[in-house]
Amino acid sequence: MILNRLYFISLKIEASFVTALVNILISVLLSENGGLYMYVSRMGKPGEIFYEEVKTPEADGKNVLVKIHAVAICGTDKHGFMDGSMEGQIWGHEYSGTVIDPGEAEGLKAGDKVAVFPNHPCHKCEFCKAGLTNLCPTVFRGTGGSSAASEYQLVPPYNVIKIADSMTFDE
Repeated sequence: MILNRLYFISLKIEASFVTALVNILISVLLSENGGLYMYVSRMGKPGEIFYEEVKTPEADGKNVLVKIHAVAICGTDKHGFMDGSMEGQIWGHEYSGTVIDPGEAEGLKAGDKVAVFPNHPCHKCEFCKAGLTNLCPTVFRGTGGSSAASEYQLVPPYNVIKIADSMTFDE
């Protein structure tokens, strides 16, 4: 059974937000379907979150296929929920999971626990070349077209960080 855990960074989360998250968790738990399809959770109009069934991503030999176990809810997600600015987007870009297929990632194998770094720097500017990717002027924050409020995600190898087996997914 899918055991996605949702965590709140803010202690002041409106009751409607909590109710929407509980509904999402229930939908994810009910999505056992042989792996062909999975549920994703999308932001709707202000105060709305909905879910839909989509095709489960397949390993492509390049990116890392991750089964998601824990998702954090950050301020961006909360604001997107409240003001509708993320309408239609899959939310959640801070998460951890298990490697299903490592693709071209060096040092990873199926079964490894991982966390995902949600930024996409250019890797070409002076900051990136110096290892300061957080200062990249063109960095894209988030995980792109598919985010963590789903069961699986394909992630570029650069964004996957192996974590210790002794760590839990929510640490």
